[in-house]
Amino acid sequence: METLHPFTVKGGPCFRTPPFQEALAAFQRRVSTGQAAITIEGMPDTGKSTLMAHLQKTISASNKAVVYQMVMASSSTDEKQFMRELLTNNGSKEAFHSVTPKEALKRSALANCDRLGVRRVIFLVDEAQMLTKTHYELLRGVLSDLTALGLAPFAGLFGQPEIRRVRKLLNDRGDTSLINRFLGRMYVLRGLRRDEFKEVLQTLDETRWPEEGPTYTEYFAPKFWARGERMANWAEAFAREFGELARAWGRSPDDLPTSYLNEAVHTFYAGVADMTLTPAEMNQLVARAVNESPAPAAFEFLAGLEASLEQPAAPLPSPRGRRSRAA
Repeated sequence: METLHPFTVKGGPCFRTPPFQEALAAFQRRVSTGQAAITIEGMPDTGKSTLMAHLQKTISASNKAVVYQMVMASSSTDEKQFMRELLTNNGSKEAFHSVTPKEALKRSALANCDRLGVRRVIFLVDEAQMLTKTHYELLRGVLSDLTALGLAPFAGLFGQPEIRRVRKLLNDRGDTSLINRFLGRMYVLRGLRRDEFKEVLQTLDETRWPEEGPTYTEYFAPKFWARGERMANWAEAFAREFGELARAWGRSPDDLPTSYLNEAVHTFYAGVADMTLTPAEMNQLVARAVNESPAPAAFEFLAGLEASLEQPAAPLPSPRGRRSRAA
């Protein structure tokens, strides 16, 4: 079976860009200083899921904590379903028969901590923008119960900007306890600054796959590479085009999700792979690659989201209510 190049697989490769390193350090600081949780907010495709997968893999491999992970697939507030999803440990779902899912989760955490000789339990929740007030109350209850058992639980929540809506609803109703626990000091996973484009593009010029194989640029654009061209040389052009696009939508030109640059690079690679272009044509290709990236749609979405946050808050969902998943 053919192995796909890492640059063509969603969620990979895991380049340690400056925003990734900063978010990783923020997570580690919250854990090491004894805080109960961190909520990491970021635009779509900023690398939240990649960061969470990296944390799950590295923390589990260290045997210094027990890790449970879940991806919110719906906003159902059924307690049993939520606890079953939280019970996912290292990719497998454990089962304790004849007890409630909440009790099973507590027993699992105790057993796994005893096995490793640790007290730390870390819950990682992706798509956290789908969490409702009820979910936060359930999660708070789990953390409190585990603390009472002598364990040291921590929650890492990863969500898109819609997560601000729940915080606004809670704040408008004066419900500050959940805000203080989970949403008070949200960490925003920033995008790339324009002066960081060259570093990222240079990584594509230097990273090889397989280990002794061609660089990413040589693999996808062999003729471009053979002429002595390098992606890093086009960093200024990509920064210019993304900057103009961001300003047109009233966004910061120094906050671009890495994956948007990666998508534009794919288009650029395809355009230069088997042909020789003039400098003017290359600049036109950069502009087209940027406009065909996810950035325009994301900027439009964020403009709509921010406008909606200026509107009066709607009632919070009832315990049995449902809310459709954000696109």
